[in-house]
Amino acid sequence: MTKVTLAKNDFINLSLKGASIKSISSDKPSTVFVFKDKTIQGIKKGKATITVVDTAGREYFCTIKVEQPFLNEKSITLEEGQYYPLRLNGNTQKISWISKNEKVALVTSRGFVIARSKGKTSIYARVGTRYFKCEVKVLAKKKPKVTPTATPTPTVTPEPTATPTPEPTATPIPTATPIPWYPSYPDPEPTDPQPPQIDTDVPIDTDHSNDNNVPIDTDHSNDNNVPIDSDTDSGSHLLF
Repeated sequence: MTKVTLAKNDFINLSLKGASIKSISSDKPSTVFVFKDKTIQGIKKGKATITVVDTAGREYFCTIKVEQPFLNEKSITLEEGQYYPLRLNGNTQKISWISKNEKVALVTSRGFVIARSKGKTSIYARVGTRYFKCEVKVLAKKKPKVTPTATPTPTVTPEPTATPTPEPTATPIPTATPIPWYPSYPDPEPTDPQPPQIDTDVPIDTDHSNDNNVPIDTDHSNDNNVPIDSDTDSGSHLLF
């Protein structure tokens, strides 16, 4: 291999095809360390170049990248039927997920932990030769509390309110137009013209007792009641 990715503290062994290895060295031993048995270990996050020399003196090179993966959770508690997604952060390599006891909790190929029954188990994420563990505790599912429901009191349906029938509106009587007032006077009673009455009770002076010189109309010639002036000198007039 000419390129290798290792998780921190993971190991790898290199070999040559068609030749024998004489020596192996690292340009950054603090990042990638080479043991005497030619085992290579990633020490911390970073990169290093490994030089391999065969027995003929030829050199071969391999670049090693060291990653520092970690799980997002080291322990979780779930109830039966619940699930939780685990993630291995800081890793680009293929991950294998393993459950120590699948009857308690199992894990999918993408890291979803599913609680199955009450108990404890461990979930592992394996990268190369490294294992990253998460402790899982599963609790029995809580039974929902049944709250007694109070029997609702029947609602009395209110009787419909009778709609009052509006009384017919009286048709207003038209106001009489006042007639202009004029003063009225009683009509005079008709009077029939009566002929003048002759007082027959006037005594006739037959014995000349009317010596006061009052003229007497014996022949009724003075029917127009014109006074007769018998004594023009007396200056007195008698009217009948």
